[in-house]
Amino acid sequence: MRVLLVEDDPNLAETLVEALVHQSYTVDVVMDGISGWEQAQKLSYDLMILDVGLPQLDGISLCQKLRSQNITTPILLLTAYHHREDKVKGFDAGADDYVVKPFDIQELSARIRAILRRRQQTPTAILQWEKLRLNVNTCEVTYQDNPLNLTPKEYGLLELFLKHHQRVFSLNIIIEKLWDLEETPTENTVRAHIKGLRNKLKSAGAPGNLIETVYGLGYRLKQESPPQPEPKKNSTKQAQNQPKFNQALVQIWERYRGKICDRITILEQFSLAAQQEKTDPNLQQQAQQEAHKLAGSLGTFGLGRGSVLAREIEQLCQYKTLSSEQILHFRQLVFKLRQEVENNAPHSPPPTPAIPQPSPLKSSHQVWILSQDQSLIHSIQTASFHLGIETQILTDQSLITTLKTSSQEKQYPPIVFLDFDFYYSYELLTQLTQETPSIPVIVLTEQKNFSQRVKVAQSGGKAFLQKPVTSEQIIKVIMDVLRQSCTLNAKVLIVDDDSQILETFQLLLEPWGIQTVTVEDPRHFWEILEATIPDLLILDIEMPYLDGIELCQVVRADPRWKSLPVIFLTAHTNGEIKHQVFMVGADDYLTKTTEASILVNRILNRLRRTQSLREASTKF
Repeated sequence: MRVLLVEDDPNLAETLVEALVHQSYTVDVVMDGISGWEQAQKLSYDLMILDVGLPQLDGISLCQKLRSQNITTPILLLTAYHHREDKVKGFDAGADDYVVKPFDIQELSARIRAILRRRQQTPTAILQWEKLRLNVNTCEVTYQDNPLNLTPKEYGLLELFLKHHQRVFSLNIIIEKLWDLEETPTENTVRAHIKGLRNKLKSAGAPGNLIETVYGLGYRLKQESPPQPEPKKNSTKQAQNQPKFNQALVQIWERYRGKICDRITILEQFSLAAQQEKTDPNLQQQAQQEAHKLAGSLGTFGLGRGSVLAREIEQLCQYKTLSSEQILHFRQLVFKLRQEVENNAPHSPPPTPAIPQPSPLKSSHQVWILSQDQSLIHSIQTASFHLGIETQILTDQSLITTLKTSSQEKQYPPIVFLDFDFYYSYELLTQLTQETPSIPVIVLTEQKNFSQRVKVAQSGGKAFLQKPVTSEQIIKVIMDVLRQSCTLNAKVLIVDDDSQILETFQLLLEPWGIQTVTVEDPRHFWEILEATIPDLLILDIEMPYLDGIELCQVVRADPRWKSLPVIFLTAHTNGEIKHQVFMVGADDYLTKTTEASILVNRILNRLRRTQSLREASTKF
């Protein structure tokens, strides 16, 4: 479980972290209330521990602010004050418990366990999936009564999958859930833990695919379904490796293919010179620069393996001298990189673009109502009429097939109102939300069940409404859903010395109504920043004259730009670099090896979150 600790006393914070980590919690620590608020917006936590006497924003005010934004995460307050009035203020602010300093660590641990038990989603301490059992209280895991000896991370993975057995977890989400901010595991590290867990499950008698890979998405427990015939290996490999690009990306690739090949040629020249012991420092430096560019650009085109190879080549170029074994390895890497680019480069766009194209608000929208509640149907129809939106009433759950066909034929998927009082089906909800593009589903019910709200959110539901609902409430939720899917009127300033990256992001963001302004020479950054007034700043790290970290420091030093969201986009993945960018005030960190669709979604989410916070602040 993940815990956010907001405590300005470093000694106490260190003691608490050590105690919590010893009990298998993942702990993130910040030192002031503002940082606590920002951190709570970035990640999802199982518990927040807030000191009352925090700088900038005190713990009680932070608690009130969190509750005002409908953040229901359990909150435990820590304070040196023992007055009844202070406790009353804490509970009135929305805290779940209140502990007075100095306190006994064992007592605090017991209080934390009590809070989490009250909020536990699973009513039993036993998590079970077919013949697999996990006892939350004793941390014992068995398959067919055969015990499994798991490492803490393997246990955390299995607990995560068992608690959310219908959900697919990406590598990034797994890292967010199971590792704290000070740890920087690579995706290969996570895959190694999953492989180890699979091997131990298999040794205990479980099928090898009990934890299945959902290609392109992540991992989950094997869903109960009839076995499918195994396709031919060659066709499967081709399907998996086929890059998914829209027409714009393919056109960019065609324009930059020659430059990419020239960069590989320089790597081949350095490889040959190293083999002949005729290394030139200038050629070596150029090879390192070209490898760095390749590592950052190939992933954008879906050539993730090429980015990995280029990064390994870049690391070898950093050695002053290469041994004979390193030279041989270098040559092999460059050969594989050339093959990867030539064999997997896109030549024509596939039928479906990698990134779902948004439709403008004036496009036709539909509301589909799956209910038999006549009063509810009337309210939804009235709200839709006022918005000029067509409605269709469905009375049979089997019409899911019709929904799928219709959503594929339209640019814009229908908004579905699913009445759980008549059609209580998480399977149906999951099927709808996992469509491509995702069908937004609004769940309605008379039941007052918090665990049901949690499960609906985990299954991808866009909203949860408790009956009775008014037409005004329905209008608001429909507009919120439409706003999430429609174009964004926003400006993004991108600073990168690679013209290929700049052009790629211009084309990727343009369909979403995002105006992009690009800067290749960071020496012109400040005048363009002031002229543009962007909603988001994207910075590369390694650039001539001024690097991205220096630019971020300049931005954060000016009061006018302190709140400007900053995302770093770089080919670097090591922990020290990540630490540096967050220390200078970055809001997010993206690697250029990430697929284009994921990069765009992260940028869109950041812009939408910023707009939502801005709108919320104007109401107070």
